[in-house]
Amino acid sequence: MLKWSGLARRHSYFHWNKVDNSKVRALGGRSKLSYDSFIESERAVAEVSLDGCWLRTNSALCKLLGYEAEELKTVRVRDVTHPEDRALSVHIVDQALRHHERFQQELKRYVRKDGAVVWVLLQTTLKRDAEGEPTHFLSFLEDVTYRVAHEPLARAIAARMQSLQEQERARIARELHDQLGQSLSALKFEVAWLKSKLPEGSEAHAARLGLSIDSILVSVRELWKGLRPPILDELGLEAAMDWLLQEVCGLQGIPWNLVRPERPLRLDSRTRLGLFRFCQAGLQLLLEGELEQITVTLSVDPQQICLELKWDGQLKVNSGHAGVVAMNDQALQLKGTLRCDEHEQKIQLLVPRADASSDSRSVPPHWE
Repeated sequence: MLKWSGLARRHSYFHWNKVDNSKVRALGGRSKLSYDSFIESERAVAEVSLDGCWLRTNSALCKLLGYEAEELKTVRVRDVTHPEDRALSVHIVDQALRHHERFQQELKRYVRKDGAVVWVLLQTTLKRDAEGEPTHFLSFLEDVTYRVAHEPLARAIAARMQSLQEQERARIARELHDQLGQSLSALKFEVAWLKSKLPEGSEAHAARLGLSIDSILVSVRELWKGLRPPILDELGLEAAMDWLLQEVCGLQGIPWNLVRPERPLRLDSRTRLGLFRFCQAGLQLLLEGELEQITVTLSVDPQQICLELKWDGQLKVNSGHAGVVAMNDQALQLKGTLRCDEHEQKIQLLVPRADASSDSRSVPPHWE
C-alpha cells in the first residue's frame, strides 16, 4: 500500500507537524469545536468517536465522501475506508491510544458512496478531557487523489536518481581506495627508501614528508568510508549507525545514544542503505542546532520499522535544509512516512514491513 512519501512532503502539501498542529489547535483547542468554526471550515473536518462512529461532520467532508451528514451517522469510519487500508486505521488508533501520540498524519484511501476511490491526507488528533482521558478524535481530511496519481512517476524518477548517486559514490570510493590509496602507500615506501639514502642529518625532511603522506592517507580513508562505509555491508545497519554516531557526534563532542531493537534486523540491501542514508541526513540537520544529546532509536513492530532521531537542546527545523531534502528523498525511496515534531524534539521515519502481520492491539473492535 502506498504511503505518504517524502517527495510529496517536499512540495506545498507537506507541512511539518508544528504547522499542522497550530491549525488543529486553532480549530480544536476546546473539547468540541464551535459550531460555526466547524461548519464553515473549508477543510473536510470530522469528530469521530473512539469506536469509529462519525460524531459530527461538515459539508466539505460530506462532499468529499458523497454522503449526507445524516447518512454518515449510520455508517462507521471502517465502512467507508478502502479494505486494503483498514489495517492503517487500526494502526492510527493504536498509536494514539497505546503510544499516546497526540498527532498523526497519514495517507489513506476512502470509498465514496458512488464507489469511487479517493486518496486523502488524514491528520488526526486524539482529544482528551480535563482528567486526561481520551474522548474522541478530531480529523482533518484533504483530497490528494490527483497528486497521488502522479506519484509513481515521481518515485521512479527519484529511484533512478538515487541509484545513479549510489553508483557514483561507489565508483569514487573504489577509485579512492584502489588508485589514490595505493598510490599514496607506494609513495610512502619510496620516501622510506629515500630516507635511507640521504646523508646523515637530512632525514628530518623525509620524515616530515612521510608524516604528510600518512595524514593524506587518513583523509582518503575517511572519505572512502563516508562515501560507502564498508561496515554497512560487512556488519549490518546497527554497526554502521554506531560507527556513524561515533564519527559525527564524537567529533562534535555531543553525547549520543543508540537504542537497538531486541533482535538484529534482517534487511535487504536497499532498505539497509536507505535507513543509513536517512540517519546520515538527519544528523547533518541536527548538527545545525545547539544540542545537549542525540538519541537514535531503531525499533520494529509487526507493521513497520521505525527509525527515530530525538534531541535535547535548541534546534529550528527548516524544511528547505539539505538534510531535510535528503530525508524526504530516502522516505520516498522506502515508501515510508516521515514525521517531524519540534515540540517533542524528534524526527521519525516509518517504513512498512513487507511481512507485516496482525498483532495484539489496544483498539476498539469496531475499527477492525
